[in-house]
Amino acid sequence: MQDWVKKIRDSFSTCCSFAEKPTKDHSTWYKTIQSQSSIEPYLKFESPNKFVTQVRYQAKDAEILIFINSNTNESYQTRVKFSKGIVSGKQAWIWDPESGERSKLDTVDDTVRLDLGPADLKLLVFDKEKKGTDFKAIGKSGQHSATSLNQWSVTGRHLNGTTIKKEMNSLQDLKEITEWTDFGGNIIYQTNLAVPDKSKVEWLDLGKVFGVSELVVNGQNAGVKWYGKRIYNIGRYLKNGENSIEVRMTTTLGNFLKSLKDNRVGQYWTNEGRTIQPIQSMGLVGPVQVY
Repeated sequence: MQDWVKKIRDSFSTCCSFAEKPTKDHSTWYKTIQSQSSIEPYLKFESPNKFVTQVRYQAKDAEILIFINSNTNESYQTRVKFSKGIVSGKQAWIWDPESGERSKLDTVDDTVRLDLGPADLKLLVFDKEKKGTDFKAIGKSGQHSATSLNQWSVTGRHLNGTTIKKEMNSLQDLKEITEWTDFGGNIIYQTNLAVPDKSKVEWLDLGKVFGVSELVVNGQNAGVKWYGKRIYNIGRYLKNGENSIEVRMTTTLGNFLKSLKDNRVGQYWTNEGRTIQPIQSMGLVGPVQVY
């Protein structure tokens, strides 16, 4: 390998450049190489973040870009400026990878505002299609005031066949409660919401969630979410007066496996591997708000 690198260096010195290996700061290292070699990127982040990555695909008359936030706790907002080669003569769309629905995005100076929730994914497409509905941001617009939901009845159906019940005046991470530490299974959070005028309530935001969440409003399923912001459109399910709210959670099994001392496989992956796994956060932490 060293011989071939030397041959390339000696034979193609005018058209090849060589760089020192990167330090821990890969972003600055690559940015320097871009500048030195006049490499023009096809997009630029206004506020780069090590947890936010992107992948570009190209199809006939279309540019497809996937943006991912790999941080499971924090959201990130930034602006992305695209090169003329991507946007010229094309309309920007945001696609829902679950439903296949797509909405038109406004671009100002070839720039799109990107809002990524925890463990979120956004699919952007630039193509020549012009007809479609405009994108409507999910969540609080400032039109309605927010109400917090604090009083919850919590029922945990453990994989070992037991059931745990608890009344909570304020939500907290279940790993911090002794009887829940090794829980693995399904959790149901129940509360009531008084709505004097249902026309003034549109969204329910679960806040911070650890696990897969399913929302049921007055017995009607409002959807399942397992990534990104846990915000649900609930306006269509509400009625004036008392409304039942139920959040169904499915946890991971790491904490349960840690407790199975006689299970060799479970112990290998949680207590005896290269890194001992800590107790994982569980459940609905909130704050839960409707607006």
